[in-house]
Amino acid sequence: MSNNESENTTIVVEEKMNSMLVRLGVLGGLLMLSLFVFNSSIFTIESTTAVATPVKALPTLISPFEHVTVEAKAAYVYDVVNEEILFAKNERSQLPLASVTKLMTALVASELISEGTIITIGEDSVAVDGDNGFHVDEHWKFKDLLDYTLLVSSNDGAHAIASVAGSFSTDTAQSLEGKSSNQIFIDKMNQTAVSLGLTQSYFINESGLDRSTLVGGGYGSARDIASLLAYIIFNRPGLLEATAYENLNFISEDQFVYNATNTNSAVGNIPGLLASKTGYTDLAGGNLAIAFDAGINHPIVAVVLGSSFEGRFRDIEKLVDASLEEMAQ
Repeated sequence: MSNNESENTTIVVEEKMNSMLVRLGVLGGLLMLSLFVFNSSIFTIESTTAVATPVKALPTLISPFEHVTVEAKAAYVYDVVNEEILFAKNERSQLPLASVTKLMTALVASELISEGTIITIGEDSVAVDGDNGFHVDEHWKFKDLLDYTLLVSSNDGAHAIASVAGSFSTDTAQSLEGKSSNQIFIDKMNQTAVSLGLTQSYFINESGLDRSTLVGGGYGSARDIASLLAYIIFNRPGLLEATAYENLNFISEDQFVYNATNTNSAVGNIPGLLASKTGYTDLAGGNLAIAFDAGINHPIVAVVLGSSFEGRFRDIEKLVDASLEEMAQ
C-alpha cells in the first residue's frame, strides 16, 4: 500500500471515529434530557399529589336549649330512650313539691290495692281541704277516685286513698306502734323513694299540701321527680293516663256526677302528652311535671319546680318546644 493510500485510510477511519463520537454525544445528550424530563415529571406528580385539598367545614349545630331561660328555680328535661339530659337547672336542689307529691301517692296506692276496690269518703277526708265537694260516706272505685284526684289535684281524694291503702299494708309492726293507716301509707311512700334512688325526696303527707307557712307536705328535686315519672310510665303505663286529658266526667258508685278539668292548663299545647301533674302552694310556688312522646315510643320527661302559678306552664312549653326541635336535628 502506498503512503497516500495509508494516509487516506487513516483519514477515513478518523472521520468515522469522529462521526461515531458525535452520534454518541448526541445520544448521550438525548438520554440526559430524557432523564431530566422524566425526573421532572415524577417531581411534578409528587408535588401535585402532596398538595392537600381543603376540606369544607361542617356547620356547627346549636342546641335549641342554648338560649332557653325558665322562671322556675329548678328544671330538668330527660330523654328516657337515649338516657340523655337535654336541659338542667339546679336539678338536684331539694324544693317543696306541693301536689306533685301525688305522683308517689298514686304509685304506692296502686301497688297496695286493686283498681276495683271500693273506697269510702270518710268525714276526716272531707275535712282535709273541702276542695272537691265530696259527700261523707260516698263510695268510689279506687281507679276512678285516683284518676279524679290526679286530674283535679284533690287533697281530699288523696287522703281517702291513703287511708284505705295504708290499711292494706303488710307492715304489722307499724300498726302495733299505734300509727294510723295514713301514716303507714306515708312511711311506705318514703320507703319507695329510697328504693327508687330518689335521694332528695321525702314525704310528710300524701297530698303535698303545706303543713305550715314554713313546712311543705313533701320535698324533692326536679331530677328525682323526672326519675319517678319515668319509672311510672314504664312500669305502670296506664296509671297516669287520665292526666293527659283536658276534661273528664266521673260518676261515683252513689251516682254523684263530677265534671273534672285538668289543673294543667297547658295540656292542649303539648303534643304527644302521656302524663302530667301540677302542684302549687304559697310555699312551693308553681310546679309541673310532664311526660310526652317526642316520636314513636320515645318518651321525654320534663319537670319545673319553684316557678309561678302561670310561669310553670310557660316554662314547660319552652322546654317541650326545644325538646322537639332537638329531636328534629
